[in-house]
Amino acid sequence: MNILTPPTRSLTANKDSVTGLVFIGGEQSLDGIEWNGVVFVNTTIRYDGGEVVLRNVRFVHCTFEINDRSNRGSAIADYAILSKKLLTLRSGSDTGPLS
Repeated sequence: MNILTPPTRSLTANKDSVTGLVFIGGEQSLDGIEWNGVVFVNTTIRYDGGEVVLRNVRFVHCTFEINDRSNRGSAIADYAILSKKLLTLRSGSDTGPLS
């Protein structure tokens, strides 16, 4: 069960954002939410190919379930592994800008 569940996997439709929280334990899907300055600790993180923005998000001892084998799923893995600062995945973009 997700800690937060947006109505869709679309950022445009949801306009949901989370800023400055620390999630400890549980499960969370990244899809359909803009995440800013969030820290996930010992959390099961899921990604199913939806729109997402990750800005200064940290993952500490998390488990990942990436159910999207496209470039988008790879971009999520790269962001988490390489401690990137920003990842934006929107409709119509394969991976969005990585920085």
